[in-house]
Amino acid sequence: MIRLVMTLNGERLGEFGIAKPRTTIGRRAHNDIVIDHIGVSGEHAAIVQAPQGLLLQDLQSTNGTYVNEQAIEQHLLQPGDVIGIGRYELQVADEASAGARDASVDGSDRAASPSGAGAQAGAGPAARYAVVRVLDGAASGREVLLTKDRTTFGKPGVLVVAIDRQGGVHVLSRVEGQALVSVNGAPIPPAGVPLHDGDLIDLTGTRLRFSCA
Repeated sequence: MIRLVMTLNGERLGEFGIAKPRTTIGRRAHNDIVIDHIGVSGEHAAIVQAPQGLLLQDLQSTNGTYVNEQAIEQHLLQPGDVIGIGRYELQVADEASAGARDASVDGSDRAASPSGAGAQAGAGPAARYAVVRVLDGAASGREVLLTKDRTTFGKPGVLVVAIDRQGGVHVLSRVEGQALVSVNGAPIPPAGVPLHDGDLIDLTGTRLRFSCA
């Protein structure tokens, strides 16, 4: 499977597998890969499974889509290509190259690589970046990168939860609604609960996986 490795200012934020016939990238919440930044259009770009391979298409974005620093309207992606969207870069990697990269990252280097724990100079505890993946329902497969101090999920007036980034820790808490919210099968306490890599969040039947290695 082809994967996209997302970085910001050289700091790895996460990885996204490309398995759907059409994968959308943009700022709005319905996209498969959500990048919540003002420089990213609501529906910025799409990756389509074409007969000749993965085809990246710019969706008439405001600031353009780039591959290897060249503006494109569409581009047939190859391993090693670097997609530029706003301030973010997404490097194209196949499963073999991703595995080789992971094998070469160890010890202190892993702490500076994303799946979550990217250290920020002078920030005390490592500032952790994380991803939430929707496991079922209409939005199944969608991944939301947790780059903000607070990211909310749910339906206003019914159930809303928040994941707050507090230093190097992500904390899940209830914002509104009385429906059951659990982590790994255990109801969350009123004060919220710290999340760990691989935790399964259940929002009354909608399951999310939190990843922050």
